[in-house]
Amino acid sequence: MNRLESLGIRAATRCLFHALKQARVGHTTDDATLLMVEWRG
Repeated sequence: MNRLESLGIRAATRCLFHALKQARVGHTTDDATLLMVEWRG
């Protein structure tokens, strides 16, 4: 199990958002939506 798998969906989404923001040096060039879905099926 990796680090993101051990987190809840909210924490994993926050980590992904911060990683993307860091990779873009805090700047985005367009509007974007980050959607995470938790499948419990």
